[in-house]
Amino acid sequence: MAITLAEWAKSGKDVLERGVVKSWLMHYPFLAEFTVDGIEGFETEWLIEQELPTVGWRSLNEAFTESTGKIEKRRAGLGLLGGLIDIELRFLRGGNRIDQAAQQMSMKTRSMGYTLANTIVNGSLASDPETFDGVLRQVTELNARNSRQVINASGLDLTTFAARAANAQALVYYFNQAITRVEAYCGHKPKVALMSENMKLALVDALSSGGYFRTDKDSFDRDVDTWGGVQLRHAGWTSPTSAGGTEIITDTWDGDGYTSILFVLPGSDYTSLIQQGGLEKTHIGPTENGVWDRWKIEHAIGMRVKDNGSIVRLRGLDITA
Repeated sequence: MAITLAEWAKSGKDVLERGVVKSWLMHYPFLAEFTVDGIEGFETEWLIEQELPTVGWRSLNEAFTESTGKIEKRRAGLGLLGGLIDIELRFLRGGNRIDQAAQQMSMKTRSMGYTLANTIVNGSLASDPETFDGVLRQVTELNARNSRQVINASGLDLTTFAARAANAQALVYYFNQAITRVEAYCGHKPKVALMSENMKLALVDALSSGGYFRTDKDSFDRDVDTWGGVQLRHAGWTSPTSAGGTEIITDTWDGDGYTSILFVLPGSDYTSLIQQGGLEKTHIGPTENGVWDRWKIEHAIGMRVKDNGSIVRLRGLDITA
């Protein structure tokens, strides 16, 4: 049965699993909206409707014109995210074994969260065949087929207070266009809009001046800025503890000096995470050289875009003065 990561953090099978997922959601709140679907094997397949058959009218004693729809088989696989934890055996003497193991496990699982969040956005099988294609890669490939997944704001100037005030209505138009695009495909609005930190600050400033946005509560009772029912979320950093870390979505993410906002409708029938068996932790024991005590933590996880219309990109936003 599919559950959201927020539900998983509250009802996981053990304390460690619940703690791990909750730590991910503390650093990357947008993950709370994603559902996680279990699959049996290491890959899943489904059918996508590419083109509906045509229909028409006929007279008596006449035949209909033959027409068939086009269906494409899609597939998504899992990557194995995790690592080994080695602790010096001498550190485990004197009764601090549990503290050492817990600290190292916490550090490793937080690192997994940073890696997972970045892969959900920027993952590319072409660059790293051991991962999975993230939202950027997926929306780019889908747009190459139908040219409706990407909306181009063509360098809309949001670099200064004056520019944001002057272009607030244009920004609202593009936002409405992206939301409507998802709603037209899926029958539901996107739940999350992901962006850089400066993009969010500029966005809130522009929308506040026009009275367009509000503050609601998320599933953990934290304040979250929304516009039109869509959560406005900073995508986060690749490693929040690293000095000068890289943002998952940067201010020049488009590659031409501009940045983008990703609109996502999470859900089992839309865009979801897939996994096999959940988070696994194994105590391997002392290594052969007798120096370390070893644990392994691993998660077989991937992403599936089941409905093409559940992801839309708004690009061409200028926030770099």
